[in-house]
Parts: sequence; structure tokens; C-alpha cells
Amino acid sequence: MRSRWILPQALGLSLAVLPVALAAAVLTVWEVAGCRREERTVLRPRDWAARLGVAAAGWSLPVFVLWIWGHINLLSVWQWNYRNHAAFYAHYARTYWKWLLVNPLEFALAVGLPIVAAALFGFRNLLAGGWRQRAMGPYWCLTGVGLLLSLSGKNMGEAARLWLIVMPWPVWLAAGFFYRRDATPAARVFPTRIALILALVQTAVAIGTVTRVTGFDFPTLPAGQTVTMRETLASKEPPSPAAPSVSLSSR
Repeated sequence: MRSRWILPQALGLSLAVLPVALAAAVLTVWEVAGCRREERTVLRPRDWAARLGVAAAGWSLPVFVLWIWGHINLLSVWQWNYRNHAAFYAHYARTYWKWLLVNPLEFALAVGLPIVAAALFGFRNLLAGGWRQRAMGPYWCLTGVGLLLSLSGKNMGEAARLWLIVMPWPVWLAAGFFYRRDATPAARVFPTRIALILALVQTAVAIGTVTRVTGFDFPTLPAGQTVTMRETLASKEPPSPAAPSVSLSSR
């Protein structure tokens, strides 16, 4: 019962958790109605009511508390954020289809190519047992939500930062790399050794990326010279009126 409150508490901290909530909802539908009948989870009406009630509370309580206690209208804040986000892309135009190709590559590099490779091999291992088995749910549901994020066009750039909230998903999917159906104990050792090699490669790539790649293009200064930047801003203050003269005369 305690685990039901994790997602509402997270939603109270950031709306970036919404993709996680969507993935949890889709995965629940998969386990209840999508996978093989003999592997499905049976939920009673009160179970559905409890889950939906907790999710609704996790969304509405922070809105209500901040509105009463801090006089903050989160609905207006979210609307402003949406407009500012749209204004950014209106000012810095991006080509939609190009970012559909770049986002997965950037995300894969940020997560780590060895992890992505392990997730792909895990998908292959589990798919051999049938695409509707319960264990395939995370692959279908998490990948679907990720594709929806990319197709929405709301993250055309900086996927390595904006998609941090979903980066644990490939690690979860990589667990299928260790799955071997009817394998001997000796055959189960092989994936572990490969995983250790992948971990070493992951560490080397991470160190190389951090030390050699930068997100800013700093110009190289010529040797023995300095660059001076000076900016003069015109004063916008209105000129002060001349002080009136006062003449004192005595008769």
C-alpha cells in the first residue's frame, strides 16, 4: 500500500514525472488485459478505485495546498511554462524530422551505448518466448511512451538533460540480457562476464565524454593576445528637468 504513494509524491515535486505516470498506467493495462490470459493480473473494482484515487490525490493535493497556503495558481504557472516553451521554439526554429533522428542518438549516448546494446539483446532474448508474454510488457510500454515523447516535438534538443527522468528505463530493460531460457549454469556465467566488459566500456566512454566533449563553443584565443569586450548601454532615464531658479529680492 505504501508504494502507491510514491508516484503521487513525485508528481507533487515535478510534472516531469508525468511520462513515468503514463508508463505505469500503460504497463498496468498490459498486465491486466494485454498479456497472455494465464499471466494477467486480476484487479477488482475497489483496486481500480484505490489506484485512480491515489493518482488523483497526488495531482490535486499539491495544486490545492499551494493555492491556499502560498497563493500560487499552479494551473496558471503550467500555462505560462507551455507558452514560454512554445515561444522558445518560435524564436529558435528547429527542423522536426531532423530531431526525430537526433534525439534517440543523443539519448543513447547519454544513457551509455553498452546499456542500450544490452537492452536490445534483452529484447531479443525475451521475444523468443512470445511477444505477448508478461515479461515483454516493459519493452512494449516503455518504448511506446519514449516514442510518444519524441514524436510530440516538445524536446527538440537537450534530450540528455530533459529525459533524465526516463533514463532508468533502459537499465531496467537491460536486465533481459541475463535471461537465458533452459540454460546450463555454465551458460549463465557468460552474460555476466560480457556485462562486466560492457561496464568497463561504459566507464571509459563516460570519462572520455566528460573530459573531451563540451556543450559550448568557446573560441580559441590567439597566442599572446587578449580580447576585450566592452558594451555601452544608452541610458533610458529621462533627463532631469532644470532646477527652477529662485530669486529673493528685498525692498
